[in-house]
Amino acid sequence: MHPRRAPLCAVLSLAGLFTGTPFARAQNTTIDLAGPTRVQTSPGVYGYTTWKPILAPTSWTYRTSDGYLYDAPDDQQTGQSDSDFAGSTQTPAFFVQTGTINGVEMVAMRVIFNSYDANIASGTYTGNPVNVRVGIDVTGDGKLDLFMGPNFQGTPGMVFQIPGTGANTSPSTTTTSSVFYPDGVANNALSSTSSPALSASNFNYQRLSSATASTLYPGWVLQPESLSKPNQTGDEGVMSWAIPVSAINNALAEAATQAGLSYLSGVTISPSSFLLWVAFTATQNNSVNQDAYGIKASDSQTTPWNSFTSYMDAFGRPVPEPATYGLCLGGGLCGFLMLRRRGKRAA
Repeated sequence: MHPRRAPLCAVLSLAGLFTGTPFARAQNTTIDLAGPTRVQTSPGVYGYTTWKPILAPTSWTYRTSDGYLYDAPDDQQTGQSDSDFAGSTQTPAFFVQTGTINGVEMVAMRVIFNSYDANIASGTYTGNPVNVRVGIDVTGDGKLDLFMGPNFQGTPGMVFQIPGTGANTSPSTTTTSSVFYPDGVANNALSSTSSPALSASNFNYQRLSSATASTLYPGWVLQPESLSKPNQTGDEGVMSWAIPVSAINNALAEAATQAGLSYLSGVTISPSSFLLWVAFTATQNNSVNQDAYGIKASDSQTTPWNSFTSYMDAFGRPVPEPATYGLCLGGGLCGFLMLRRRGKRAA
């Protein structure tokens, strides 16, 4: 383990030891990339049964009343509403989910944009379509370690990127390298030649409108926006994609062995791993120059990612409070001592 990554990593690892009690592992389900974002349980009350919103720290400005991170609308920096995250104080717009697709364990991500782009919907991807990435911190030091998402520049497909030369701790310091997809070939240079094409099994893009909101996102209210491209519409765009957990781990392994990121050597994740999840858009594949989810464009872009996004697993569960996993540790120790005493009595 890299020495600068130890303290929080230890906390995350300790918390992970006790996902059985009382944090029972959620059951994997079949992921429906086109399925509803949430359900209405009673008038004005909603539940997130499959898609789990990203959690926000208690003190953060852009935090819904139920604790989720949202993004201020119409604050992207290049005039493209189809690259601007939507959302409001009652409607988060960045989610994760875990489950299976065609029997393969996946992590799925969903974001909602301020404008539906007809070119993305048609699969033509012309007119500089949104370039969206989800970044994750897998080591607990607040620095992003891997990026992933659908690529519309060049040959469309699902891709990864490793961190660039920036500090990668905030929107303005985050940089990314060339796109790649793990090919499983030792000592190969990182390449995107094996990148899977976008298909119904890993990608979905649909219109969120007044006509579809009642089923796709109950309680959603259309957001204001400034339309700057002819292919944009007044409706929102819901983009969802899924990546195999095995591919994420293979990408981490190749980043360690083939790109010199030795601190990732031996690091793997599972859906129960507590990660920092961030989302951003850009006009190119090397920096964050459009919209960072959960922070307004007029706010300081040097604000650390981990000051406005919380660590959580793909089931939507936060890192247990110290008192909670302390209780678990105490319970486990008591159980051990009781078993030990019973053993002595039997002897």
